[in-house]
Amino acid sequence: GLVSAKSVKLIERISNLEEPEGRDAWWTEIRMEVRSHARALGCNVVLGYKEEISI
Repeated sequence: GLVSAKSVKLIERISNLEEPEGRDAWWTEIRMEVRSHARALGCNVVLGYKEEISI
Protein backbone atom coordinates (compact mmCIF):
# COMPACT_ATOMS: atom_id res chain seq x y z
CA GLY A 1 0.00 0.00 0.00
CA LEU A 2 0.89 3.62 -0.31
CA VAL A 3 0.37 6.36 2.26
CA SER A 4 0.67 9.93 1.08
CA ALA A 5 0.14 13.14 3.01
CA LYS A 6 0.52 16.77 2.15
CA SER A 7 -0.42 19.47 4.58
CA VAL A 8 -0.19 23.24 4.59
CA LYS A 9 -0.57 25.39 7.66
CA LEU A 10 -0.91 29.14 7.33
CA ILE A 11 0.17 30.97 10.45
CA GLU A 12 -1.08 34.52 10.17
CA ARG A 13 -0.49 35.93 13.61
CA ILE A 14 2.37 34.78 15.78
CA SER A 15 3.16 36.89 18.80
CA ASN A 16 6.62 35.41 19.32
CA LEU A 17 8.46 33.54 16.56
CA GLU A 18 10.94 32.27 19.15
CA GLU A 19 8.27 29.97 20.67
CA PRO A 20 7.93 27.05 18.27
CA GLU A 21 5.73 24.86 20.52
CA GLY A 22 2.70 25.29 18.28
CA ARG A 23 4.62 24.30 15.16
CA ASP A 24 6.25 21.37 16.95
CA ALA A 25 2.86 20.07 18.08
CA TRP A 26 1.52 20.38 14.54
CA TRP A 27 4.49 18.44 13.06
CA THR A 28 4.09 15.76 15.74
CA GLU A 29 0.42 15.38 14.82
CA ILE A 30 1.29 14.96 11.13
CA ARG A 31 3.94 12.32 11.94
CA MET A 32 1.53 10.37 14.14
CA GLU A 33 -1.12 10.45 11.42
CA VAL A 34 1.29 9.09 8.79
CA ARG A 35 2.34 6.27 11.16
CA SER A 36 -1.29 5.48 11.96
CA HIS A 37 -2.22 5.17 8.28
CA ALA A 38 0.84 3.02 7.58
CA ARG A 39 -0.05 0.67 10.45
CA ALA A 40 -3.65 0.45 9.24
CA LEU A 41 -2.27 -0.83 5.93
CA GLY A 42 -0.07 -3.37 7.72
CA CYS A 43 3.18 -1.50 7.03
CA ASN A 44 5.93 -1.56 9.63
CA VAL A 45 8.12 1.15 8.07
CA VAL A 46 7.70 4.54 6.39
CA LEU A 47 10.06 5.26 3.49
CA GLY A 48 10.67 8.54 1.72
CA TYR A 49 9.30 10.76 4.48
CA LYS A 50 10.27 14.41 4.06
CA GLU A 51 9.45 17.59 5.96
CA GLU A 52 9.80 21.14 4.66
CA ILE A 53 9.08 24.46 6.33
CA SER A 54 9.01 28.03 5.05
CA ILE A 55 8.70 30.93 7.43
